[in-house]
Amino acid sequence: MLATTLLVVAAMLVAAAISDLRRLWIPDFYALGIALAYGVAATQQTWQVALGGVGTAALVFGAGLALFARGWFGGGDVKLLTSVALWAGPGGIADLLFDCALAGAVLALVMLAQLRWRTPAAWRVHAPLQQSMPFGVAIAAAGLLLMTSRWPAA
Repeated sequence: MLATTLLVVAAMLVAAAISDLRRLWIPDFYALGIALAYGVAATQQTWQVALGGVGTAALVFGAGLALFARGWFGGGDVKLLTSVALWAGPGGIADLLFDCALAGAVLALVMLAQLRWRTPAAWRVHAPLQQSMPFGVAIAAAGLLLMTSRWPAA
């Protein structure tokens, strides 16, 4: 049953990344589905482990709200990261955030490389750099890594 739950979470992460990449929008049902899948998986854990995931997600949500209020993070990104933080728990949140940052850096480099190929040499380059970044792709990549490393199917 855990293997099926993990496959569902993986599919939702991939779908959320594709949606963010195409439209810069992550539908709420992906984050909600990942959170509900955690509820299913948490029934097989001790209550301390399950509560640790909820506490971690609450802290991530609070920090995400602050980033959203500053305009540095999208609302869908906050919800997706919060739902993945449930799965990370206190023991995996540092790895999750590091992997998000690393995947985000790679994504930024890819976006800059594409911009460079499309930008004529004489054109002002600073205006296009203000485009939004589909950070949900980085969150999904980190979430997939989390699913394969911390939640191996039995």
